[in-house]
Amino acid sequence: MPNDPDQILIHLSRAARWLIPLFSAPTLVALAVYMGLHRYNAVTRHYGMSVGLLNPTFTDYIEKGIKPAALSVGLTAGIGLAMFLAHAGIRRLARGARLAIGTGCVVVGSVALVLGAIGMADLYVFSTTHPVPPMLVAAAVNLMPYGLFLCRRAVHFSALAGSAIAASIILIDTFLALWIMGVYARNSGLAAAGEVDGQRPVTLCAGRDLALPIPAAEDDRSGCRYRYGELRQIACGEDACMFLRRERDGSRTVVLVRLDNDVVVVGTPPPRRRSPAL
Repeated sequence: MPNDPDQILIHLSRAARWLIPLFSAPTLVALAVYMGLHRYNAVTRHYGMSVGLLNPTFTDYIEKGIKPAALSVGLTAGIGLAMFLAHAGIRRLARGARLAIGTGCVVVGSVALVLGAIGMADLYVFSTTHPVPPMLVAAAVNLMPYGLFLCRRAVHFSALAGSAIAASIILIDTFLALWIMGVYARNSGLAAAGEVDGQRPVTLCAGRDLALPIPAAEDDRSGCRYRYGELRQIACGEDACMFLRRERDGSRTVVLVRLDNDVVVVGTPPPRRRSPAL
């Protein structure tokens, strides 16, 4: 049948068989690390530092990125399900209705492509710091080929060519999805950085003077010889942490502290004796 929508599913299934080795559990772990890296970068750069100073571990990246990665995968799966449900309804329509829908898809996809290009070039309302441009381009990449297929009177390309086109669309969508997820992770990291002031304060207990640009309370009789209080923990890596202290005049001081057996982070109030095991 001319422009039979069932052929779309055939080409997509063939393309999926080509690409299925790329999507597995290690890929999901890599996605969590990718998003965790974006979150760490956003938080540290917000306070004028580099993520390399913290030296986060592989586990740290996964811990920061697993939640946004899970949300992104769930949302992507939901969008894919909605698209297949819409396709299931379209395939039952008469050819004239499919032609009308195809024309609408081409028009909307063309507009989305133009707006996405404008946003990617940072020329108008949109900006590359928001996920709107790649979302528009992703919509265009999916709507325009689908609309053109529905508008065709006959399908002339071979099964191999159709599968190659479907695979190209899937790969482009994957690239745009990674772009969107990266922007989302960066924005969520910036949001987390802005909420540091609302965190519960912690205290640094040190057995030596850390020479930090913040006041320290000295007490030789307790386990905390030098006590740095009223700190908000920004982020931590394998052997270092970033802290924020709000001064009485409203200014902020950001410090980077290397952690070892003589320096521990405790809640408020601090313990009376230092415990390296904490």
